[in-house]
Amino acid sequence: MSYFLAKLKLLKEKTITNNKYCSLILNPVDPYGLSFLFEKEGAFMKVQYFEGGMYEHMCPACGHLHYIPVEYPFSNGHQCTFNGSFEKPTFNPDISIVSRCHYFIKEGFIEYAPHSKHHLAGQKVELPELEDG
Repeated sequence: MSYFLAKLKLLKEKTITNNKYCSLILNPVDPYGLSFLFEKEGAFMKVQYFEGGMYEHMCPACGHLHYIPVEYPFSNGHQCTFNGSFEKPTFNPDISIVSRCHYFIKEGFIEYAPHSKHHLAGQKVELPELEDG
């Protein structure tokens, strides 16, 4: 194992076992799995990697987690790009949850389309931080 990979492995193990230092996030957008993003102590993510090439975020309008396909499209063909920022995420194109939410996520804000069927329709609000655990 190269010196570089050994240092990454040690850093990963230390960070995971002692999350007092910082929280480690493996960035699945990185095809080699070597891109590590570090959050400052006390900073929180607004989106996180879920599984199967999807990211999740909390929808402030309905109070549920929504999932965004990035690595692979949904069965309906919808797929987004992601800027890689967990604190100020941007996804393109728009996101539509059938007959409920239609919105854009840009620079850590969620902007709901006017025809969304809830109290935040037509508004732009900050994307809430995800809770630990």
